[in-house]
Amino acid sequence: MILLAWNGRVALNHENTHHCSVRYSTFAIGLAFSLGICAQILRASAALDQQANRWHSVTLWENRLFSARLFYLSPASLADENIVTVEFDNRSNAPLDVDQAFLDLSADRTDSSTGKAVSSGGVAGGVLYIGQLNPGITRVVGEVCKATGAGLGLPPRGGYSVDMSVRCDVRMKNRQDFTTPPQGIKLHMQWNYPSPTEIETARARLRTLLARPEHAFTHADELSSLVIVPEVTSTLTVDELLDALKGRIDSVDGRNLVAWVIGQRFSADPKVVAYYSERLWAEDRLALSDIEADLQLWNPAWIPPLVANFEKTGNDDALQTLGYHRGDWLTNEQDVSRLSAALLLHHPIMAQDTSTFTAEKLNQWKEVANQAGIVGDKGLVRVLAPALDDKRIIPNNPFNQALTPPENRVCDWALLAILTILDGSQGASLKQATSNTWESNPQTRYSFFDREIASTKKRIK
Repeated sequence: MILLAWNGRVALNHENTHHCSVRYSTFAIGLAFSLGICAQILRASAALDQQANRWHSVTLWENRLFSARLFYLSPASLADENIVTVEFDNRSNAPLDVDQAFLDLSADRTDSSTGKAVSSGGVAGGVLYIGQLNPGITRVVGEVCKATGAGLGLPPRGGYSVDMSVRCDVRMKNRQDFTTPPQGIKLHMQWNYPSPTEIETARARLRTLLARPEHAFTHADELSSLVIVPEVTSTLTVDELLDALKGRIDSVDGRNLVAWVIGQRFSADPKVVAYYSERLWAEDRLALSDIEADLQLWNPAWIPPLVANFEKTGNDDALQTLGYHRGDWLTNEQDVSRLSAALLLHHPIMAQDTSTFTAEKLNQWKEVANQAGIVGDKGLVRVLAPALDDKRIIPNNPFNQALTPPENRVCDWALLAILTILDGSQGASLKQATSNTWESNPQTRYSFFDREIASTKKRIK
């Protein structure tokens, strides 16, 4: 496909119409990176190709000034590079300044073979475009569009029948708004499991993406849509995946996805064990992040560097990672002793009198008490025991309201940590009590905890 440009407009000379490709304009690249929005933009005067009669469209809104359509591929699969794109038509004679264009896609998925409903909810959503729209047609394939495939998920062999709802809102800098109806625009598409031919094409595209990392959400979205297909990743070698980690630093460029595939297929491979051992001894935060985020990516050979890391730096992520795999080291008295000493060294608040703490310090202490439970040193029980008498409510952390209900008391957190040390877990009844924090009556829960506290005090005398 050759792009021919004049007067800021772009026409299409289709030498290959099998794929509808989308290219960055110079303006869009500058704008997207300055705003952290990775959008691929194609300006064209012709309508979108009907690629093998699979491209369809729905009108989002239409008027004499500014109209919008959404193009979608159906039938489609995770092997397709582009599934949806939005076409803006500026019918005025002057540029339009878009403050923000927002796109939201949700869908009901039905198993095409059985007719049974599978799932319902969001597919993708976010900012689609910011910038200037010149007169004529502008097509946008941004992060939201690229995320559609992964958002729809891997269907069964028989595929999904998808009923999608599209909501789009464009706010101009001159305060004009253009939007779809509140209920959204409806469309129907067929979402198939990739065919053998499509899988071969997807394998080649995945290898290209792995070899050319980009720190862009659209890059990660493309990776995400491919790595969830087992047949697409099945031919990757351990060397290819370890090489793909190079130049990647976070979820924006898909490092987490590469690490996930490594964990699924090669966690016990000697090359993987050696790579992460070396990187963890070097206190590589990226390697630590990889294994902290994926429980499948684990080998007991990594315990020594993680213990050493926490011992030296007090890195909470190192301890948290060890906590996910307590069964592999909890019976090693030397490791437990080292971790316990490091906890007291790096978090002296652990051994301080909670009755003197401010609200801020109580929240800090609560986190450290939880870490004491992870460490599992019975010597820490005597350090935690005085807090069993502190019935003050720990004020809610304003930055963590969803995870830290305001009703929890100091003594409750001390109890949970002590029982984790003594029994290896908090106990089924206590887990039930804490999981129902929002729904249960606080006084009922306090009474339950108080009985457990009294019983625990007798155990630790």
